[in-house]
Amino acid sequence: IKAYGRKAIEAVSTLTNDPTGISDIEEDVGALYVRANLGRGGKLTGNIGVRAVYTEQKSVGVAPDLTAITFEPQAGSVTRIPAAAPLSVERDYTDILPSLNLKYELTDDLALRFAASRTMSRPSLPQISPSITASGATQSLTANNPDLDPFRSNNFDLSAEWYFSRGGLLAGTVFYKDIVSLVERVQTRIPLTITQINGDGSRQPVNQIWTLSQLVNGKGTAVGGVEVSYQQNFDFLPAPFDGFGVLTNYTYMDTHGGSPLQGASKNNYTASMYYEKGWFGGRLSYTWRDDFYTGVEGNSQDTRIQQDFGTLDANVTFNFNDHVSAVVEATNILEEVDQDRFMPIDLTGFYTDNGRRILVGLRGSF
Repeated sequence: IKAYGRKAIEAVSTLTNDPTGISDIEEDVGALYVRANLGRGGKLTGNIGVRAVYTEQKSVGVAPDLTAITFEPQAGSVTRIPAAAPLSVERDYTDILPSLNLKYELTDDLALRFAASRTMSRPSLPQISPSITASGATQSLTANNPDLDPFRSNNFDLSAEWYFSRGGLLAGTVFYKDIVSLVERVQTRIPLTITQINGDGSRQPVNQIWTLSQLVNGKGTAVGGVEVSYQQNFDFLPAPFDGFGVLTNYTYMDTHGGSPLQGASKNNYTASMYYEKGWFGGRLSYTWRDDFYTGVEGNSQDTRIQQDFGTLDANVTFNFNDHVSAVVEATNILEEVDQDRFMPIDLTGFYTDNGRRILVGLRGSF
């Protein structure tokens, strides 16, 4: 503005200062944690603790006037929501988060573990802002929510670990997570009367049905499943094959009732083969996951499902000495594509081809 002057800038295009897009969000957090160790030196060891967390939140912004929306279709589809009144939301909440971790050594090579905890994760600061945006071209409103509660979950894990050789592990875990509160986006259809501003400056009221997409506190859900992992160094093979090794894991996860959980694939697995010996190292990994729920389309209310996706990655390291090495990495070697689809109509939501990426680098350490 100092360089060109306000009048010159205004002459280029429409200059606006929309207070509905300005917000100020503050969080003050205090926490206290107490822990006691159990069974020091015995077969049964672990710890028990509790964390008390106090959160004070203040969200300041401007409430929009949805009765005075203007839309300029011939001027770049500019949509404006004028301010109605200042808006300030102040709230505080306290979470008591206990935890228990136990390990029992059946033998020197076989151990059982049990964990129970309650955890919380706050919404992001933009999510608790009082802001709302509009698009006249798509007839949609997107709103955040300063009254959002944190994610809260009660978690239980039971696992067995067998260390059958040096660098060798076979483990299995059963887990259950009761997610008592979720943040989710809900879409509803609402009638609005907007003012359309035409290219000649004339104005006309238009009755429309808009889609309101708003963050709300969800009902929660439960997640249960099992995980199996295996890793081993093949140092029992004759040289030079004694540098090979393998890492694998598989997870089955299922949700039970309540709101659908975003990003939860039923089947997930990773398999890696590596070689580490002397000046040379390399790894080849394949990761795959099932399709999963991502949300609901606002107008048709069709479910959006992210399609299953697998990727093959590799890296090779050449160590010139203890301080300098060269690295070659390749991701998505098979050039798989990423897409989601609207269901049950089975139409593409988006289709992304990231291609194959190769990185060559030189690494140094002191």
